[in-house]
Amino acid sequence: MLQILRTEVFVADFDRQIDWYLTETNLDDIFAAELAQRFATAVEDTLEFLARTPGVGRPRAARFSDLKGYRGFNVFKPFGRFRIYYRVVGQDLHAERLLEGHRLAASDNR
Repeated sequence: MLQILRTEVFVADFDRQIDWYLTETNLDDIFAAELAQRFATAVEDTLEFLARTPGVGRPRAARFSDLKGYRGFNVFKPFGRFRIYYRVVGQDLHAERLLEGHRLAASDNR
């Protein structure tokens, strides 16, 4: 199994989504915290799966030059609208971005 390394940008993407679940969903605090925890677990489970089977992610199309050399794989259900962009370097899986599927470019700063 590859070692999982999370870039600062990946961590910021992750933290931003957790914060959104906790502060923007208008859910009861307990439900919001449970949703955030389920998301965190799904992301971690997906990363561990990718570390075991790194070739499963789809290579990114050349038209997205900022993703050239990366692979993309959707976070496990029910959070499949999020995609992890990663690359393998030696024995390490570099988790580079965590983006919603409708965001086409990893350089998107939203």
